[in-house]
Amino acid sequence: MSIFLYIVAASFYMAMVAFVVRFSVSVAKKQIAIHSILGYSYRELKVIFLSSTAVFSALCGAVGLIFGFQFSKLAVPYLLGTTAVGVFLHYSVTAFVRDFLVVILIYILAAGAYDNS
Repeated sequence: MSIFLYIVAASFYMAMVAFVVRFSVSVAKKQIAIHSILGYSYRELKVIFLSSTAVFSALCGAVGLIFGFQFSKLAVPYLLGTTAVGVFLHYSVTAFVRDFLVVILIYILAAGAYDNS
């Protein structure tokens, strides 16, 4: 069950990041055209216009991981209140770093998918 929830969460996050990247680039098409006329290379344009979404994605991923765990600490005891099982909720630093690296990987995949389209 936990693997299924990880897959659903990662899929949802990937879809949202892809949407944010596509939306931010489509909104900035006029600015991208102006910058390209002024002589900016394709690589420089990618750095300029994808860096804001990269920061946004990393920040939202970190905040989402922290608040998601805190919400789980509140919700799980109520969800398992009728089940005679002990649940110890612990989110280690290594697990946070692993999950944050997955967030970064998802952003890179989403930005790369936009780049190739």
